[in-house]
Amino acid sequence: MRNYFLLLIVFITACSCVREDKSQEQKFSEYTIYANKAELCLCEDDFDQAKMYFDSLFRIDIKAHAREKYNFGILSLRLGDTIQAMNVFADLYQTNYAKKYPFIEKFTLDYPEVESIQEDEELYKKCDEILKTDQIANGKKYFDNEEYFRVVMLNVGKIKQILKGEKDNEHSNFSINTSALYLPIVHYYQFKGLKKRISKNSSFVSKFPIYKHLENKPVYDQELETLLKECMLQGKLCRYTFANFQAMEGFKTGNIVQYQFNDYSVVNNPKYMKDSIIEMLDRNRKSLFLESYSDYFKKAVYTSKMENEGMVFPKLILDIEDREQYYKDKQAWREAANFIICSVYANTFQFNDDEQAKNQAKNLKESFYN
Repeated sequence: MRNYFLLLIVFITACSCVREDKSQEQKFSEYTIYANKAELCLCEDDFDQAKMYFDSLFRIDIKAHAREKYNFGILSLRLGDTIQAMNVFADLYQTNYAKKYPFIEKFTLDYPEVESIQEDEELYKKCDEILKTDQIANGKKYFDNEEYFRVVMLNVGKIKQILKGEKDNEHSNFSINTSALYLPIVHYYQFKGLKKRISKNSSFVSKFPIYKHLENKPVYDQELETLLKECMLQGKLCRYTFANFQAMEGFKTGNIVQYQFNDYSVVNNPKYMKDSIIEMLDRNRKSLFLESYSDYFKKAVYTSKMENEGMVFPKLILDIEDREQYYKDKQAWREAANFIICSVYANTFQFNDDEQAKNQAKNLKESFYN
């Protein structure tokens, strides 16, 4: 009888352990909570507390994302641990993140020699070929939008094959954020958004007959979107990039990008927004593993104050001597009282010049607050 009770206790304990096992999404949610707390500490110059949050974050069984690695590298610099920072930056440099985080290029002489990986060269070659076909069709989209759509969906199939082949390769330096797949995926989501507008608005096609061909065409590809989410959980796709894909189809998270090629964003001040709007944004952001909108705005304000000197989570970093000339040349619009302009997060809406971006921002502001 005693042995029976011992076996029963062991069985119950084992079942409890099984029940307590966290899913990949639960682990990632915990990971992003610590990441948000660490970033807020960076904004407040509370480096010791930020270090504690990063230590907790790295203990979670989730592959660390480039964003967290970069911010940890910046924190290491602030704490005077140059060796640790160089190790982090070298890792990002070797995994093709120099374009996303130009600040790390300042230390290239201190990095170990970068070894070329043939497998990854072939992978990026495939991505470049997809982008090439995408851009050729995109250049003719106003003359033959149906052909453009055909190419975009054909590329979706090619992208899925790449993601299927890479999802289990832990040693690959592949990332959607640093590959040529970003725009082809954006264009898929743009067509998905157009399809939704056609379905919801009966007059849309009459106003924009160029999209009439989409009325009877399927756009949604569940397999692609499942693969993209898996890539995000595995560190091969930034969660903010994933959110921007979703924004293309009308899933609002609050960051309104005004100019694709300058990479700056306009972020609404929550002080002037309706509570119902903020609640909606927070629900959407939580479903995509993002911080609350108020936390997002705090980081945008901090990044704007830092003026992109390579301090924390930038989209584009400029040297001090280059920054003034950059804003002068681009005529960056920075006057609106209810907006913070910052080089954070991602891009997609295309404008011909900054004046057009400024006008669009005013229109968005009026529609967003009213």
